[in-house]
Amino acid sequence: MPFKFQGHVIYEQLELYTKDLFVFTGRLPNYESNGLIKQIRSLGIDLVQTFAEGFVRTSQTGAAEALEKCISTVARITSLIDLCFKLDYIDKRTNDRWTNMSDELTKRLYENHKSLH
Repeated sequence: MPFKFQGHVIYEQLELYTKDLFVFTGRLPNYESNGLIKQIRSLGIDLVQTFAEGFVRTSQTGAAEALEKCISTVARITSLIDLCFKLDYIDKRTNDRWTNMSDELTKRLYENHKSLH
């Protein structure tokens, strides 16, 4: 593998999470195409890119900063999905599922962050 970020399990999980975000946003109302859909997808893309950028750096500091930003990005995504629930775009079960997925991903990111120290 040419880039070391591609060998991380967490990177694969971030890719799957982002892929699922694209599927999720594809089910939102079309009139949100320039609003919530665009923002959620952009944050998903940023999540994968931030991780990749942090792990091509030679210092542990860069990787730690990238993981911290990823954690923050997952929180931002979760807040927007919660807004989708409040706007009645999704049901409680879907919102709870996304909250749990985001929580699990955040735990994995924290574990990776701790392993750098």
